[in-house]
Order: sequence, then structure tokens, then C-alpha cells
Amino acid sequence: MINYNETQIAGTAWQRAYKVEFMNELGKVPYVHYMEEKVVDLGNGEYMHKLMGDLGGPAAPMIELRDPATGLLTGESISMDVVSVALYSDYINRALARDAFVVESMVLAAPVATFASGVPA
Repeated sequence: MINYNETQIAGTAWQRAYKVEFMNELGKVPYVHYMEEKVVDLGNGEYMHKLMGDLGGPAAPMIELRDPATGLLTGESISMDVVSVALYSDYINRALARDAFVVESMVLAAPVATFASGVPA
């Protein structure tokens, strides 16, 4: 039996974390969870994605840094505290921007109170 619409392909494949969760439950050790996928670059601007699984565990106190271009260790490290402060800051900045937008939208949409004479209060 033949395979419907069969083609020969050539390309490059690699595995990557497509989603990262940083769980910070109150009173518990922070936990990092990575969801992985295999990506195949078909060379024509198209990519195929296949979910591969996940890995994770309690957040390490220190993270050894790797050069994204080579994958080699750089000899530098950062603390999980620095990562936590960065994520906290991103969250607070986004929350403040959202809340300011919500308040501004509410003010713009609020009806204008008027006296019986029709003059704004």
C-alpha cells in the first residue's frame, strides 16, 4: 500500500523548550517546568513540531549560564533570586499597566453627572 501524498524531505531538526512554567506557590520551594518539542526545519520556510515531553524540578539556587550560540558554559552563573526578581518585576509592570488601562477605560466610559439644569457636576 502506498502512502498518500508521500514526499522526500531533507532538513534540520532540534529539540527545544517551547514553554517554561515557573511555579511559585506560597510556602513552597519554587519549581521550574520545561515542556519540550522537536522542531524540523523543512528548509522552505515551513517547520514541523512534535511534542517530546517535559522535565523540571525544584528551582536550583544557582544557574550556570550557557552561550546560546554554542551551548557551551560561559563560566558565569546567576542566582535564582535574580531570576525571581526579574519575573516579579515583569509581572508587576504588566499588572500595573493593565490596571492603569482598566481604570482609564472606566473613567472614559463613566457617565458624566449633571445637575438638573444640565450643567456637569
